[in-house]
Amino acid sequence: SIHPPVALDPQGLPTLAFIGSTANQFDLQGFHFDGTSWNGLGSFGTTLFGGMTMRLDPVGHPVVAVLRGFGGSNAAEIEVVRHDGAAWVLLGVLDSVFDATQRLTDPALALDVNGQPWVAWKHAPFAGVRVAAFTCGTFNAIAMPSDFDTLSGVGFAMFNGEPVVAGTSNTGDIDVRRLHAGAWEAPVFVPSASQTGGIFLLPSGNTLIVGLAGIAGLGLMERVLYP
Repeated sequence: SIHPPVALDPQGLPTLAFIGSTANQFDLQGFHFDGTSWNGLGSFGTTLFGGMTMRLDPVGHPVVAVLRGFGGSNAAEIEVVRHDGAAWVLLGVLDSVFDATQRLTDPALALDVNGQPWVAWKHAPFAGVRVAAFTCGTFNAIAMPSDFDTLSGVGFAMFNGEPVVAGTSNTGDIDVRRLHAGAWEAPVFVPSASQTGGIFLLPSGNTLIVGLAGIAGLGLMERVLYP
């Protein structure tokens, strides 16, 4: 992985995940630092060519959403795995494509207050952003506003316990939506100077920091204030 994700557990110790190679296979690997040394968390899967997102649950176990490819084809699927303290466990396959006529973006992952994963992504060329939440032991689709889409990637975060998703609008601005009190609110548009790149959302109190990593690096940082 070019930019492997790192997160701190409740004790402030880092966990690292990345796509590595075991026996010439591209697999998910994880390591946790116990204060003295790095300890391996084992590996999972094969042909994991795409991007990934990692979050730590309330007890510090990593949860990863990853885009899996298949050698020799344009097929791909989005998988979500959790480390249960002993091994990686597949929670589900959220979406798949079978040829180059369709495409999945890298999945964006957030955990709710119970440590359960929510995932957002784009399935091109179809309109709309897809969101799924892990409830009752399986992933369930979340109804999305019909006017919400993205031209590139998807940003996703939990903001004071509520999901917020962001995408690039057809004007090039960032379209930010919050699911509040059971309904999606009206969009908040953040100017982005028509740059393309990865969107990230950083909650801070009642402020959501919206960032866009453009072609030339960090292209935008803006604050959205929610009541």
